[in-house]
Amino acid sequence: MLKIGATAYGGPAIMGIMQAELQEKRQWVTKERFVEGLSLVNMLPGATAAQLSIFLGYARGGWWGGLLGGLCFVLPGFFVLLVLTMGYAALGVTPVLRGALYGLGPVVLGIYLVAVYRLGKAAMSSRAQVLIALAAAVAALAGPVGVAGILLLAGGVGLWLFHSRRLGVSVLVSLAVCLAVAHLVARSVSIPDAVVVPGNAPAASLLQIGAFLLKVGALTFGGGLTMIAFMQEQVVSQFHWLTPQEFIDGLALGQFTPGPILMVAAYVGYKVAGSPGPWSVAPPRSCRRSS
Repeated sequence: MLKIGATAYGGPAIMGIMQAELQEKRQWVTKERFVEGLSLVNMLPGATAAQLSIFLGYARGGWWGGLLGGLCFVLPGFFVLLVLTMGYAALGVTPVLRGALYGLGPVVLGIYLVAVYRLGKAAMSSRAQVLIALAAAVAALAGPVGVAGILLLAGGVGLWLFHSRRLGVSVLVSLAVCLAVAHLVARSVSIPDAVVVPGNAPAASLLQIGAFLLKVGALTFGGGLTMIAFMQEQVVSQFHWLTPQEFIDGLALGQFTPGPILMVAAYVGYKVAGSPGPWSVAPPRSCRRSS
């Protein structure tokens, strides 16, 4: 897990590497068990790759295996991005670094495509599963349901197709009613946004940063990319803790960082509130020069 966390990039690609290294090569779990774990972590909030590392560690070594697997997978990326963030805070992103990032982006995309292909082969073995995947993709692109709703509905369809039609229909009808009511309530409730001038936002405390990132990890479904979109909307558009360019620079640094993309949370926390004690090489955002 430490090796994968220190050398693999991108959530989908990392899960494909886990399947190749831990399921196919080392056979820690069967193919069916791996697909079950993959389905489980996609139903949970938070980062799917990190949770899959916990699942596979638990399958290999019980509770201590799950704890050790999760920590060893996450820590390398955290420390690498923390060091890059310290350098960025002190020096800024140079034109040379930006050029390197532009070249790295297509490589990461290529790794994503290979990983998605591998995971697709493992997770879809029938025509019905392929149709479910296509319908979910269309709903994610054009529908208002959201990732969590799509996953719940897909689970209901799975019950209908592969377990019990009566139970599946009951679950699907109940889910459809609940999602429709939630959508109507969300549209009817309007909360006015506070007017904050960018650059003059109040400094955030460590408690506020911790509470915000805890909320992101506990309530955001859909993996790292969904979490990144939520973080960007909150820290840039709502709280004005970072400028749009600062957040984009954090994503660029994240491309250099192994491990899950959610490690950008370390960048956000450091840029907003600094690093207390002897680790600090840059003050919080309220004391930095403006971008």
